[in-house]
Amino acid sequence: MGKEQCEVLLVNPGFNQKSFQFYQNIPVDLLEIGSYLTSKGVKVKIADCSIREKYVDYIKELAKDVLLVGIGVMNAQIVSALEIMKAIRSVNPNVKFVWGGAHSTLYPEQTISHKDIDFIVVGEGEEPLYNLYLSVKNNTSYENIKGIGFKKDGKVVINPAQPLIDVNKLPMPDWSLIDEEMLELYRNNTTQTFFPVSTSRGCPHRCTFCINVVTKNRWRGKSPEKVLDELSYVYNNLGITKIRFRDELFFVDKQRVKAILKGLIDRNIKIDWRANCKADYFRRGLIDDELLKYIKESGCSELGIGAESGSQRMLDLIEKDNTVEDILNMVRTCSKWGIRGNYSFMIGLPYETKKEMISTIKLIKKIKKIEPDSFIIGPQPYRPYPGGKMFEQAVSLGWKEPQSLEAWYENYSEMLFAPTSKLFPWIEDPTFVDYLLIYTKFASNSLKQIKERYVSGSNGIKAPGILIYLFAVWCKLRWALGVYDNFFEIKLIEKYYNRTIKKNQVNPEYNSKEMIRSIAQ
Repeated sequence: MGKEQCEVLLVNPGFNQKSFQFYQNIPVDLLEIGSYLTSKGVKVKIADCSIREKYVDYIKELAKDVLLVGIGVMNAQIVSALEIMKAIRSVNPNVKFVWGGAHSTLYPEQTISHKDIDFIVVGEGEEPLYNLYLSVKNNTSYENIKGIGFKKDGKVVINPAQPLIDVNKLPMPDWSLIDEEMLELYRNNTTQTFFPVSTSRGCPHRCTFCINVVTKNRWRGKSPEKVLDELSYVYNNLGITKIRFRDELFFVDKQRVKAILKGLIDRNIKIDWRANCKADYFRRGLIDDELLKYIKESGCSELGIGAESGSQRMLDLIEKDNTVEDILNMVRTCSKWGIRGNYSFMIGLPYETKKEMISTIKLIKKIKKIEPDSFIIGPQPYRPYPGGKMFEQAVSLGWKEPQSLEAWYENYSEMLFAPTSKLFPWIEDPTFVDYLLIYTKFASNSLKQIKERYVSGSNGIKAPGILIYLFAVWCKLRWALGVYDNFFEIKLIEKYYNRTIKKNQVNPEYNSKEMIRSIAQ
């Protein structure tokens, strides 16, 4: 990015937890908002602090003369966002701050009540932020702008929502807003980090833990022609060949998907692509053999789903609208077509029993038996982020909802690689929930995968390779015997790390908890 002056700075804050720091990232939501603003003639820059360990001086330099700073904030980014505002205010005292993103949308009154926040955007940000920019620049009234919140005479005002935008009227992403160095990382990508491209917004389903249910963010797909033009630019102009469709669900409209995939083939756009679907789509015919031919021929290497649980009762409780058999049917189908499946799971859900958590492990074992190369995410311990019936259930079971921005940080700062499940009153065995993720990673991955990730990879664990392999074999033995709890080894590992650190005087910040965090990433 050059040094030219900008009017609006869009910021992606860092995360409270070091394990969530990214080294290769495209903040697509900010890119889409920034592209909308630039299409209107606004001078915009994007600052991604999630890729930087130290970003205060960087953000100060960018924000010296801007009129408006828009910050997209999730719960785990709150402390970073507050730090960023303080830094910017020190060099630009007259700047106006507007918060958008999940927290502002779910907690508008709580967010705008903070003394340092001037405005919030509730929901999609393109049109509200553009109208707010015009108001700030021209010193005109902002009181009737839809989709924003502000303070007036000491009282909070939340205006009516801005209608959902027509995604086919959005401009093509302005990739010049992304640092060339970051684009080069994707261009020369030898890792499994795929370049994110958005072809739709929203979701048509009703999972009880999902923000879309609360915000009524209905599904809207870009036309095949618009999607293909964007993909053609990414492929031919940016030289990027690994694409991840970041849509929550790519396969909602079968004919649209077929047209996109046929277009990829006809335009000779040779990409390796991945996307999310839903297990029951295979049963319902949204993904059938005809479409699978196009999926395979157009370059798909992986299809992912939120499998969530191996318990049918839990799937029904979270209103997933599919069965355990649907998941296994997808596994068999992907294996047949040579497409890797990516399956994410959660445990520690409200009302979930330990027996049901173990049924999730048993389902993972079945998946790995059918498709050994499948990729398993989790089972991640459930975090009660606001939104949906499940969050209400968590509160009804005794979880204390934070009442301020700072309180959210204090709550989540206790979480390392995952929640400290003792915080959640419905969980009877917090140790089981917190550590099952680690054991599943080592038990379900091959020794080759463990070597690549934990012994010689960039996320390598600071321990002799032989000990890592021994731990992996032990985890696999546990799985084979069906022994999924009583994790006494964790205490031994912690003692080993703490003793080694003290003896060798290595970085004191890298203690046993840092070790656990590095494994769980």
